[in-house]
Amino acid sequence: ERLRIEIEELAIALPDGQTLKVTISSGVVSLAGFHDWHSAFRRADEALYAAKSNGRNRVTAYSGGGNDGIG
Repeated sequence: ERLRIEIEELAIALPDGQTLKVTISSGVVSLAGFHDWHSAFRRADEALYAAKSNGRNRVTAYSGGGNDGIG
């Protein structure tokens, strides 16, 4: 969340004098409870798409072991 806020507050100066603002969405997962990184990566990807579909510019964490949902 701290990284998301830092990026949101960043103002990128463009050569023409304008300022570019960007935001990020991210999905995160703890590797605890997963037997392989492929499953954890799949859940983090699901959390990323949940963040995007819930308004973007947010961090969504997968909040379960191997079989729980996104929270």
